[in-house]
Amino acid sequence: MCNPLHLFFKYYKIIKYDNINLITPDKEKELIADLKKRTGLDIVKVEVGGLDFLKDAAIIKMYYKPTSKGMNSVDQLTKAPSDEFKIKN
Repeated sequence: MCNPLHLFFKYYKIIKYDNINLITPDKEKELIADLKKRTGLDIVKVEVGGLDFLKDAAIIKMYYKPTSKGMNSVDQLTKAPSDEFKIKN
């Protein structure tokens, strides 16, 4: 049988996360709750990687249920493209 969560795996965001205390597997529910509170998204799964203990940060890939149809144009960006923010005269 098909897992309904696979439909949401195409909706994700990659973020730099600063609450390093919640990245352990035993705190996954707390991590998801914190991300839901901060983003307002209905998060269904998280993956933790890119740990930086000197800066108390991690890179997190969070999968969520979409609130509208389709993704917006910046959903998969991890940093702003510099060309788009130049002031034009």
